Amino acid sequence: MNPMILGDIKGEHIDMIEKLGGKGLPLGRGIGHINPLDDAGALEAATRLSPVNCSPSFTHDVADSSRP
Repeated sequence: MNPMILGDIKGEHIDMIEKLGGKGLPLGRGIGHINPLDDAGALEAATRLSPVNCSPSFTHDVADSSRP
């Protein structure tokens, strides 16, 4: 399964996305927000990935993610 981030500006695909197990995140002026500084557990999840498809610099960066 490949995670995807889709931009459904008009909202016509939200029913299909939810039926497939996805989520809709309402965004707009004064509605919702995304914090680009919040990794939401992505770094911890990345440490569990197999390094087969990762570039050497990526696996090195993830391995050193404990530094401040």
